[in-house]
Amino acid sequence: MPKVDGLEFMRLIRKQPALASIPVIMVSSAWAEEQREIVWLINPNLAGYFIKPVQPEALIEKVKTYIK
Repeated sequence: MPKVDGLEFMRLIRKQPALASIPVIMVSSAWAEEQREIVWLINPNLAGYFIKPVQPEALIEKVKTYIK
């Protein structure tokens, strides 16, 4: 994302009442454990967190749980 990183994006959407309840599945190249901890602190309701490269089947299965 050219203007904000993933963490800033999550901070911004959590502040917007209309967006705060939308499930977020984060796909990141960050592998450090502290990065994952920060992500969960920013959004404790995070729907999922995947590290690149993502196995497509795992991502699809996670998304399926949120599709009605």
